Amino acid sequence: MSISEIMFEVEHQAVQLDCSRSVLSEAINYFTSIDDWKFLPHYAEHILNLLYAADHLLWEMQPKLEQAVEELSKQNKKCQEVKIA
Repeated sequence: MSISEIMFEVEHQAVQLDCSRSVLSEAINYFTSIDDWKFLPHYAEHILNLLYAADHLLWEMQPKLEQAVEELSKQNKKCQEVKIA
């Protein structure tokens, strides 16, 4: 697998991560926007805490993926320069 293919895959994963965070955000908004908690199941607060935890884990991954893409891009440039020279 070439560096450019790896970069594409990492960028694709970043897009999927962003979409996952959007879905989690919608679910979090649902649980936090209900005015009357009696309409939610008795374990709703636990579900909300799990959603926050999942969102936080994904949030922490995003900068790492971006950094990986930057590093791969630098490596790819170096490889291209060596091939040209």
